[in-house]
Amino acid sequence: MPRARILALILTLALLAAAASAGTAPASPYAPYAFLIGQWNVAPEAGGAHKNLDVLIALDLEGGRIQEKGVLRVQPDGSLVREITASYSERARPMGQPAAGPAGATARFRQTFKADGPDRVRTQVLRETKDGWVATFPGSDRLVMTRRKA
Repeated sequence: MPRARILALILTLALLAAAASAGTAPASPYAPYAFLIGQWNVAPEAGGAHKNLDVLIALDLEGGRIQEKGVLRVQPDGSLVREITASYSERARPMGQPAAGPAGATARFRQTFKADGPDRVRTQVLRETKDGWVATFPGSDRLVMTRRKA
């Protein structure tokens, strides 16, 4: 399955789970997430590092060696925040880190999505360190998603 379809499936499942866990349902349970549904290309803002979207998803989907668990929530300004804890089994390699030892490893990540027009979303991908939240990779704090043309 192409990585773009895997990302779309993961995002759809996250959106469905978030909508299902929201206490009282609005007229449309997907209304807060509508701006994010679709197929997107991701690129750095002007002057940022050039990375492909697949660098944002580092899961061994066949062996299940890395699991993400978290929430996707709507902020008062309409932006979305996805916070996850990634659990790595032995020998799995967290992005930019050494391979996990016999006890495994965990890492926390945060991704934000803010609509910037009907076909454009600004996003950041951050990881938690002892000093606070930092870019997961160079330029991941300044990414732009543009809706793919049909």
